[in-house]
Amino acid sequence: MTIKHSLVAASAAVALALGSTLVAGAETMLQIETRTIGGYEVAYTDQGTGEVLVLIHVLGADLSRWREVVGPLSKSHRVIALDLLGFGRSAKPDISYRGQTYVDQLFALLDALDIENATLTGNSMGGWIALLAAEQKPNRIERLVLAAPAFVQGLPDGMSAEMLATGAAPQSENDMRAYLGRVYASPPTDGATVRQLLHEHRTANANGAIEAISRSLAAGEDAFTPERLAQLHQPVLIIHGDRDGIVPMVASEALVDLLPSAQLLQIKNVSHWPQVEAPDDFLNAISETPETM
Repeated sequence: MTIKHSLVAASAAVALALGSTLVAGAETMLQIETRTIGGYEVAYTDQGTGEVLVLIHVLGADLSRWREVVGPLSKSHRVIALDLLGFGRSAKPDISYRGQTYVDQLFALLDALDIENATLTGNSMGGWIALLAAEQKPNRIERLVLAAPAFVQGLPDGMSAEMLATGAAPQSENDMRAYLGRVYASPPTDGATVRQLLHEHRTANANGAIEAISRSLAAGEDAFTPERLAQLHQPVLIIHGDRDGIVPMVASEALVDLLPSAQLLQIKNVSHWPQVEAPDDFLNAISETPETM
């Protein structure tokens, strides 16, 4: 295992998601497709050809969190970004959401698209889901790229389900400002932008999925033990912003020590969404991910 302590300089650039079937990004327009999988409508984008790279978003977000990097990545990969059930344009059924829910959804989507093997890239909660998928079907997951992975070993000490749900689901403009201050190193501050982001956030998470996941995490469902992490042998790159206001850097440092084949790349002046704030640095990190470490 290797820890890369190089700090990559990054410029913060905050873009807004558009609430339509076309999502604007710096490099591309994301065409959103939907199909019924496992009885539920699942929204996703599928671009490019080559090795498959699947992008898994954070708690309380949707696939638009990848809009800055899908276009560049699709020049050399087949890139799939999905809305997890309960979020974005995917169905929001009244079910008991947990990590396993999303592992099942991920493999059901890959099967529907006739994809046998993939590299998974997950941000925050998406990193935890990627690790669960790699553990359960290691022959289908080739490599992992985890951006500020969260909840890998359950909720952090001192955090309750209510605290997580409240923090991840802002209900007022002041709540949203606090939330943005945790996920961006340089958050947007003008009132119109903050109110628009609050509206999009609340619309994308209208069914209580955040609360259900929070309860599942508090109950310890799908949490890794150190022993299970030690059995994961896929190459893993962990990317972490040095100003992350959600997951402390020490959490990723501890995780890279538990994984047999992992390295950590720190990005300077970036918080919890490095692919949004520093897409060029994020892309450079992915392009340098070795097949073996």
